Amino acid sequence: MKRIIEERTFAAKFSVDSDGKQKIKGTASVFNVLSQDLGGFKEIIDPWAFGPIVNTNDVFALINHDPNLVLGRNISKTLSLEENENGLDFVVDPPDTSFANDLLVSMARGDMDKCSFAFVVDTATWEVIDGWDVRRIKKFAELWDVSIVTYPAFYQTSAQVFGRDILTPKEVYAEYRSINLQRKQEQLSVGINIRKNKLAIYERLIVNK
Repeated sequence: MKRIIEERTFAAKFSVDSDGKQKIKGTASVFNVLSQDLGGFKEIIDPWAFGPIVNTNDVFALINHDPNLVLGRNISKTLSLEENENGLDFVVDPPDTSFANDLLVSMARGDMDKCSFAFVVDTATWEVIDGWDVRRIKKFAELWDVSIVTYPAFYQTSAQVFGRDILTPKEVYAEYRSINLQRKQEQLSVGINIRKNKLAIYERLIVNK
């Protein structure tokens, strides 16, 4: 599979620290937990799947994946990312700007409480669990952003991050099914050829007798 951006949705929360500073917190990813139905398949993320990219990638906190509405950035230490045995946690220290303050008001009211993170998968495998095709993400290649969003990412909705197309879960599953079907057809073809070769050898043996 080509390295194309994907995104998943999770819950975010608004909080006020003891010093009175407003923060946005959430868990970007939970490890070893089977996801909901993503459109015919489910996902599991292995522990420590992010690894060094948490510190090496230039990751932004945005509103609705809009690069013009920056809430924080890890290299400027206004976005904190921490991977632990349970998942990837984040804390955003939003700026004192009109759009950030408007967002905090909306979150405090409960109008906006969803967040999505944009990523690229490096290594993943497929397996069957309780009758479901399950993609196990073993390693992420890139982490682009975490965004507070008005609407969660829909399974069949096309979108972009920084001008790059996002691969929807529906497209992920369609590609897997296509590759899997091709592999089965190749295995069937090999099996047929083996049987034909065995039959030809058997026929020659009969003729030689």
